[in-house]
Amino acid sequence: MCGASLVGKRPHATFCSRRCKTRASDQRRKEDGRAKERDRRRYRTSEGDHRREYAQAYYEGHRERQLAVRKAWRASHPAQRRSYAYHRAARMAANGRFLILPKDWRRTVARFNGRCAYCAVQAPLLVEHVIPIARGGRHSIGNLLPACRPCNTSKGQSLVVEWRARLLKRGGDRNIHPLHASTRT
Repeated sequence: MCGASLVGKRPHATFCSRRCKTRASDQRRKEDGRAKERDRRRYRTSEGDHRREYAQAYYEGHRERQLAVRKAWRASHPAQRRSYAYHRAARMAANGRFLILPKDWRRTVARFNGRCAYCAVQAPLLVEHVIPIARGGRHSIGNLLPACRPCNTSKGQSLVVEWRARLLKRGGDRNIHPLHASTRT
């Protein structure tokens, strides 16, 4: 594997050392996708829950530092940011992008009494795509709902059914986002 001499090794030896054998094994797993699948399986189990909890706790303890790091990254990678924006715009165009008038959006927000469509908390509202753009959803008024930031970001690119199932699995109420459980009015 590494090209080192096999002199002095057994006649059938393929690798010069345990380290060389491990490196070759890791490379094979990486090439045939087994390593990625193993990591996915591990992350879907309780270990994944532990990692998510740890990441959340770390973020809460180092919030200012994390925000500074993200801000610095955005400032130093303008080309990548433009690329992300370009690809999102291209997906929206491919899926169908329709003109949404302010009065249409106000009517949608009024339908939910100025509250989040998912948890009913009165908070600043964001535009939420029920079927995410990344999953083929259209940018049209029929695919938009008002959502608070915690619901919108935790839903991410999931469908509503997948997202609610994930919340239930974590022990939350299916109608209330865990971050709002104590503040629901």
